Amino acid sequence: MHLQVHRIMEATPISTLLQKFVVDNHKEKDFDGQSAVNIFWDLLREEDRTLVEKVWYAQAKLYVKISNTGLKFELLQQRSTFMQQINQQLGVKVIKNIVFC
Repeated sequence: MHLQVHRIMEATPISTLLQKFVVDNHKEKDFDGQSAVNIFWDLLREEDRTLVEKVWYAQAKLYVKISNTGLKFELLQQRSTFMQQINQQLGVKVIKNIVFC
């Protein structure tokens, strides 16, 4: 004799499932790092975005590859402002330094 068990599942939003996956797998830092990269791109002026080659996150640092030395110097002057705005938008201190290379 077999008893059949039917499980009734509730519809769960995909955002809830993703958040649970991130927390369960201890990937919060990775998720916050990518969010920091996206925020940095949004903070840049449109004309400066074309001169930035690459932006990535590693070990609480945001790395920004720029070939234009004038822009590199200008953004270097704004480093602390960028860090403050990014961390404020994320609600947690994710970025401890920005490295312009």
